[in-house]
Formats: sequence, structure tokens, C-alpha cells
Amino acid sequence: MAMTWQGLLADQRFGKPYTEQHHQGRTPFHKDYDRLIFSSAFRRMGHKTQVHSLSHNDHVHNRLTHSLEVSSVGRSLGIQVGQSLKHQAQWPEWIEPHDLGAIVQSACLAHDIGNPPFGKNASLAVKFFNHAASYSDTIAFVLPRTFRKSSVINRLSEKFNLELNTILPDNSFHLPNGEIYDVPCVWQIWKLGETRKKIKKVIKHADFEFVSDKTNANFVIQRVGVSAGVTHKNFNKSKSSHYWIKGNNKVYNIMKSINWNYKESPKYDTAGNPSLSKGDLIDKYINESMKKC
Repeated sequence: MAMTWQGLLADQRFGKPYTEQHHQGRTPFHKDYDRLIFSSAFRRMGHKTQVHSLSHNDHVHNRLTHSLEVSSVGRSLGIQVGQSLKHQAQWPEWIEPHDLGAIVQSACLAHDIGNPPFGKNASLAVKFFNHAASYSDTIAFVLPRTFRKSSVINRLSEKFNLELNTILPDNSFHLPNGEIYDVPCVWQIWKLGETRKKIKKVIKHADFEFVSDKTNANFVIQRVGVSAGVTHKNFNKSKSSHYWIKGNNKVYNIMKSINWNYKESPKYDTAGNPSLSKGDLIDKYINESMKKC
């Protein structure tokens, strides 16, 4: 597929009705990089770990350092690609290879902004837990709320069993400047014992079906966002943030009656936006069905 360079390498910015001015040695793409460097979101990554080596010294590789290193590599690669593309017919005359380097550099600089402090999909916390499991008989520390999900629990050492699982109150953390900060976390205590069985993933139920085509669906359940769990029949909603469900009125009424808005709700067992898995819906449906029997 041909790249439309004139549109991709634009010097106009969202939120600004005018085109960015070009100054010698400082193009709009270099300004993008500067905006990221001076943004508070970028600076906050200095308090988030990227790699914790569990070494004997106090070196912790934070996400700010990691992003700077990645951006340095990205800039060099971008310049090399820009040099090879410069002679294409559709390439804008005012774009230099160093401009493409600045674009890639900015993208690399921003790639970790907004990621949770425990690693993507709690990967850092899982590695920390399993390393601790190799020499401990008790593991007790603050973890992301995703550790309440079966998909994460199944990634932990099977030799440990959960003894305590307490959700931390809202705003339990403070930034270095003293500002109160909220991160959805739990206090868990795990102890060495009998081998723990894997939790079986359930994604199907005999009473209803998850379908990909809304023409086959009878109702919709919001999958992600503050309103996750809301059941309705508005099929104009985005497929990416909703489940299409094929089921009868009994199933619809049961799903609609489920309360998802309480502190221990599985929709809040995330490091980001509230969301529900298929397993969450099925588990709740089964529990609610039993209550109505």
C-alpha cells in the first residue's frame, strides 16, 4: 500500500487552527519532541520502574530512563529510513531525514506514557512474585488489582496459595510532592503449600452466546469503561467496547439486573479503565441465576 506522505508528515497540529511555523534548526517535529520532554506526564515516569533487577545495589531502571534510551535508538533508525525514502516521488521536499528521525524519536519517547506502574499486563509484578517464590515460604506485598483475576493468578507459582486478599482504600498513595494519588491495588498474602490447580477459563454458557455480528444479537453489554456491565439494546454502539449477545428475554433480564458498581466488582480489577471479560459475565450470570431459582 502506498504511503500518503503529504498527509502523514503534516505540520499542522490538533487543537491549533494554524500551521506550525518553521524555524531554522527547529521544525514542528522537533517541537513535538520538546513538548513531550517538558510535559508532566513524561516526568512522572521517573517514579515508575521499568526493570527491577533484584540486585544488591539500589539501581532501579525507571520508565523515564528507558524511554530516553529507546528514543535515542529510534531517532537513529528514523534518520536512516528517511535517507532511503528521500528520493521517492511523493516525498515532501521540505522534509529532511532528520525530521523523520525526530518523529520516531517522539513516538519512542511517548510509548510508555500512561502505562500502569506494575508493567504491561502486570508483567513486572508477576516476574517479581515468581522470583520471590523461588526462595520464600510467604509472599506479602501490595499488588495491582489485576492479581484478583484468574488469568493473572494462573501465571503465578502453583506452589503458593492465597491466604489474604484485601482491596486497598481509594487514594492510598502519595506522590513525592505529597499529592494524594490513587492506584487500584490489593494487599495479598500468599503462602507455600499444596500445589494449586489452574483456574479453568470459562468463555461459553449454554444459555447465551457471544456473537460477532450484531444482526445475530438480541442485546448488548458494555465491555469497557465506567459503564461496563450496562445491558441494553442499542446496537449502534462500538463493537470494540461492547459484547453482542444472543439470548432470550430471561437471559437479558438477568444480565440487566446484575449490579456491577461496587468496590469489589471484577470490572475494577484492572490497572486502567474498568472492563469485563467473558468469564466475568458468565460467573456473574451463574450466581444471579442461582439466586432467582
